Amino acid sequence: MMYKKNDLKVLFGISFLLIILLNSCGGPTDNSNDNKESMEQKPEQIVTGIGGIFFKCENPESTRNWYTSNLGFLTNEYGAMFETLSLENKISYLQWSPFSSKTKYFEPSEKSFMINYRVNNLKKLELELRNNGVTILDTIETYEYGSFLHILDSENNKIELWEPIDVVFTNLYSGTTNVKSTVNRIVFKAKDPNALSDWYHKNLGLILSEEGSYFEYKKNDNLESIRRLLWKPVSFDSDLFLVDNQELIIGYNIDNLEGNLFKLLQSGINIENTDKVEDGSKVANLIDIDNHQLMLFDSK
Repeated sequence: MMYKKNDLKVLFGISFLLIILLNSCGGPTDNSNDNKESMEQKPEQIVTGIGGIFFKCENPESTRNWYTSNLGFLTNEYGAMFETLSLENKISYLQWSPFSSKTKYFEPSEKSFMINYRVNNLKKLELELRNNGVTILDTIETYEYGSFLHILDSENNKIELWEPIDVVFTNLYSGTTNVKSTVNRIVFKAKDPNALSDWYHKNLGLILSEEGSYFEYKKNDNLESIRRLLWKPVSFDSDLFLVDNQELIIGYNIDNLEGNLFKLLQSGINIENTDKVEDGSKVANLIDIDNHQLMLFDSK
């Protein structure tokens, strides 16, 4: 319905007077809709996913080549880019990068790995972290592909926080990302896994379960199936680790697990063991060229 200009002036004038009278007389106001809307609003998710996994090795180039030759990863000079979809069908990326064992990028942490977390509203998060007494190592730096900030968790693991601009990676790496293979889980050692998990819940909003924390996503070639990436700190004496002194295990979903295991055996690569995990899917443990244990799951 359209109103003439003079009609609108009268209409707004009457409405304004009514509001003044109601407020001055203490008249009742119906806030039921406002309350309903506020109750339905969900808090903003802080960490939306894993943005990167960085780990030390003796020879990054040889490590990249091993994963290309044996697992079919598409790699570049930085590592490999895994492309998935959020539950809202937005493209997101996870950077997988082997670093030289001599790198200083992980300092002041003494750990052999660093995890990058995709986050919303990094400036707001920085203020909240400062108020919580979290150790912040630098200031926010912004590039064409997003903004970054580095902090330490309660066990002095260096963390990289990233507010991404994924479209830049889409333009740069279109056709060269890993779509069929995805990262399935990140398991790392901790002095006190429960206390560390609580720290991540308090400061980064991770939703915890008995298994750890799950990040849900979709594969680009199967939009109907929701997948999960498991984040899990474990004790130093965890029997999941087959290699002494290893601090991080990465699990991968790959197509045709059985067929790939057969090819790996033919290539002379030992499969340490096969087992089933919490959801009943089959998992195989093997050791890469740098003596790092990894886990393989069937992507189906």
